[in-house]
Order: sequence, then C-alpha cells, then structure tokens
Amino acid sequence: MSLAKLSLPAKMRLRVVPRLDAAAVVTAEAERPEGVWLAGDIQLYRDGNYVGATGWNPQSSAALVLPFGRDSLVRVKSIARKTATARAGSLRAGRSAK
Repeated sequence: MSLAKLSLPAKMRLRVVPRLDAAAVVTAEAERPEGVWLAGDIQLYRDGNYVGATGWNPQSSAALVLPFGRDSLVRVKSIARKTATARAGSLRAGRSAK
C-alpha cells in the first residue's frame, strides 16, 4: 500500500570505486523533504523499470542518496603508475556508445 508519492529535484551522480569494482553506480542525491517521514523501504524505478528497494531513515542525515544500479555504458579502468617514492595511480572513465 502506497502512502505517498513525492517528486524531488535531484542531482544524478556516478560513483566509482576502481579498486573494488570496475562498474559505475548511478545515484540520485536530494535534500531531505520537509515534513514528518517515517523510516522504511523506498521502491526505486529508473526509466520506468523497477531497479530495487533501499531502506531510508530520514533522521540519519540531511541528504537523501538513492542507488539506481550500474550504468553499463560507463567503463572504469585503474592504471597503476610506478614511481620511485610512492604508490600512485590514475583513473580513467569514459562512456561508450552502444
């Protein structure tokens, strides 16, 4: 049973952690909506397709960050650089055309 439906202005971001995974995850970030909201599950849809659910506790932070799954068009590659003094690397990300 749905209690409410709300549209918020959000910023879409891609999150990557090359050391753990070569995939980019799409997230939507928005400010916490005004009013009293109960903690619970949120159903997530991307382009009209269900991508999953996530838990939300509105008292835990001022921002709402929702994961919307992997972006298959973004490829991430970590390239290790050899240096004499320290370990360092660079990151390259690009969007491929299908």
